[in-house]
Order: sequence, then C-alpha cells, then structure tokens
Amino acid sequence: LHSDPSKRTKSASDFRHALEKARPHVSWQSSTDSSHPELRHAWHGSALDGTEWKADVRRKSAHFQFTVERRLPKRSWRSQNSDKLTFSTEDEALQHGETVLQRIAEQGK
Repeated sequence: LHSDPSKRTKSASDFRHALEKARPHVSWQSSTDSSHPELRHAWHGSALDGTEWKADVRRKSAHFQFTVERRLPKRSWRSQNSDKLTFSTEDEALQHGETVLQRIAEQGK
C-alpha cells in the first residue's frame, strides 16, 4: 500500500503473512468489577486458539498486587506466578501490568 511501488509487498501471500505477524496474539479489554472494593483494575483477554486470560491489580493491605491467569481450552485457570508481583504503589503495579499485557499480546505467553 506504500506510495513507492518498490516498498510494497511483492504478493498477496506476502501481504497476508505480514498481517498475521502484526495481529496481536491476545486482545485485551478492561473488565473492572466495582463489586470488589480491593479490585482496582482488571482485564480479560482472548486468543484465536481459544485460550483465555485475566489479569488484575488488587489492593493488599498497604500494597498493590498484579496477577495474571491463563485458561487453555477445556482446562481450569492457572496462575502465571512468574508475573505475579507486589508493589508499594498502584502506579508501579500498573506499569508492570502494562508490560506484561503487552508481552502477552505480542507473544501469546
């Protein structure tokens, strides 16, 4: 689609492959539930293969905890403990969450 023909993809197949690489593996949506006062922010994600994701930032006494879980098709939810961290501020937890959600969107893991 570039105005310079030499910078365009060579074929429809090449264009399709470029689109597939650009597509996120996981699409995230905000899903905060106000019925839980400790829950500050929540997200739900889904992948084309049927894998579901959920992540949240919760207040834990004087700290904020980021957690993320994954559910493969026909399986139960599993915590992704390597991404579960506790922070002293909500902003720190949100920054970590943004990094993790971006990585999952790009890599699917």
